[in-house]
Amino acid sequence: AKQFPELNVSTSVVQDQQGFLWIGTQNGVFRFDGRSVNHIAFADRGAEGDHRQWVTTLSVDPQQRLWIGTRAAGVFVLHLVTGAWHALALPADVANAEVTHIVHDSDGYSWVATHGAGVLRASGASVDAKVAIVLEAVPLPSTADVVGARDINSLWRDSEGYLWLGTGAAPLRKQNSRHAGLLRWHPVTQDLQWFHPDNSVLTQASISILRPDSHGNLWIGAYGGGLYRYRFDRHQLEAWPALPSALAKGLVTDIVLQDDRLWVSSYDLGFWLLEDWL
Repeated sequence: AKQFPELNVSTSVVQDQQGFLWIGTQNGVFRFDGRSVNHIAFADRGAEGDHRQWVTTLSVDPQQRLWIGTRAAGVFVLHLVTGAWHALALPADVANAEVTHIVHDSDGYSWVATHGAGVLRASGASVDAKVAIVLEAVPLPSTADVVGARDINSLWRDSEGYLWLGTGAAPLRKQNSRHAGLLRWHPVTQDLQWFHPDNSVLTQASISILRPDSHGNLWIGAYGGGLYRYRFDRHQLEAWPALPSALAKGLVTDIVLQDDRLWVSSYDLGFWLLEDWL
């Protein structure tokens, strides 16, 4: 395993279509080209204050755009081909909500998870067409407050239309509900399944990141509880036995799955490369 100390307190990592790794930190975005790490500044864009460079989540959509979620300055979009920047405003009543995760589905929608404001869905024309992308609130299930579904750390939408929501504590995020864990919820049928330490292999109820792989698994990072995976072929949540002992209780913040490499960012142990992870 190789560690990158200069990226301490890394909060998010994603790989673009060209193979570059983008790492979010409390001091902005960095790009790793396989040899060196370069800082990508956007301090002159967005709200005033220390939180404008505090990156909380990164994602790349099929149009080769890097989406950057921040702690209190909304969402920024960087077109990786043209270099154009765009700022997306959150709805007025949740304008200062922390953006925690952004994913893109096969139907062309982008889903934005927040801490305190639930789920938003982005719709509209291409950013490059300069037509406003609208962020609309998604009504949550009636049990949302019970399981803390308004305080979301991570989100993923599967091929059956289910939203997977990771809730609980995370870097500088308090658990505002008595209960937390991993939720599997269908917005149309309202079918809801809740995984937590009392009914699953999870040792911590705080789920910080969700990432699917190309082998039919959903990888789950727990804040203080290491890594897990949900196997769709078995409909089973299981602990990952190959995790280094140093990370078994690590404050995992993000995961990137790359061929035979597993990249893990953490709040307390820096940035890790785990090879031959399959």
